[in-house]
Amino acid sequence: MSETNIIRNLTTTTHPARGPFLESTLGTFREVGERCLAIQEAYKYGVVYAVKFIPEDLKHLTYAGSMGIQYFFDLPVDRIVYNGLPPFN
Repeated sequence: MSETNIIRNLTTTTHPARGPFLESTLGTFREVGERCLAIQEAYKYGVVYAVKFIPEDLKHLTYAGSMGIQYFFDLPVDRIVYNGLPPFN
């Protein structure tokens, strides 16, 4: 079952075995689940980051196929030169 379906099931289904404790506990997560679903369903585009790497960063870079390049280390904020939505045309 996908993560989306798990969240959707927790936020929308009821089951006869649910007692007051379980209902109140799930109620706490229901709002969070609904917010997560709304964000996921509204997602249309990726985000572009332009990062200035230095030679020492090369050992932390990995090519991940369709996901592009991944960087597995702490990245100082001052090396991010741009972040935003990709062009829509």
